Amino acid sequence: MTPVVRALQWIGLAGLVVSAFLPTLQLRAFPAQSGAPVAWHAGMFVASSPEVPSEVLGRAVWDTFEGFGAACPFWSARRWYPWYLALLWLPALLLVRRQPAGTRRRQVVGGVLWASSVGLLLFEAAYLHAEYLPILSGVLGHIEGVGAWLVVAAILLYRRPQDRRLGAVEATVASQALLGFAHVLTLPATMARAWIGGFPPRSVAEALWINFPPAFWAGSLALLLIALPTYFRRKPSTAPPS
Repeated sequence: MTPVVRALQWIGLAGLVVSAFLPTLQLRAFPAQSGAPVAWHAGMFVASSPEVPSEVLGRAVWDTFEGFGAACPFWSARRWYPWYLALLWLPALLLVRRQPAGTRRRQVVGGVLWASSVGLLLFEAAYLHAEYLPILSGVLGHIEGVGAWLVVAAILLYRRPQDRRLGAVEATVASQALLGFAHVLTLPATMARAWIGGFPPRSVAEALWINFPPAFWAGSLALLLIALPTYFRRKPSTAPPS
């Protein structure tokens, strides 16, 4: 892994951690008809409290500990799961920071990350089953859902030739971050789907910008920064660390 790619990945991870402690969603706006300001329509929706990923997970863990939450707090807080993956990525990248390719430590850490990728495949299957709203109806909708899961699998499992080894820790982190980026984009996209066609596009965009504060978009870009440099680097990952 080149020093530049490694630095960009760490910058992205730092940005993701910071955004985890800031509001990433607050339902406050609804698209308006042409000529009217974007505002919350009284009686149609109830404005929500700001959602902060770290607080959402903290409440889920506490409720589970007290016996009031779901069996798995990560499932009950699933909307923001890409932010929680930083709890895995941080120690993984620290453990292999100065480890050359092929070392036992890289093999062990890489194995743990690959196991977590298998877990994410199962998690996304359950998530899509519970949350995915297909565009098509009937049997075609089920096929669409399967297709969405296959896209998830492709993102998690695709590797450049030099990254098809157990110890390519940074590449596995990058694939999970790319999946996280795709996941977070579905949140405003799903909201927009309910409005597109009934409201002017500019009004829909303004409502989305109000409902998803800057921290959401900063966290999304941070996920992209964690992922893309690994996919587009020129030097092979077998190069010795700096």
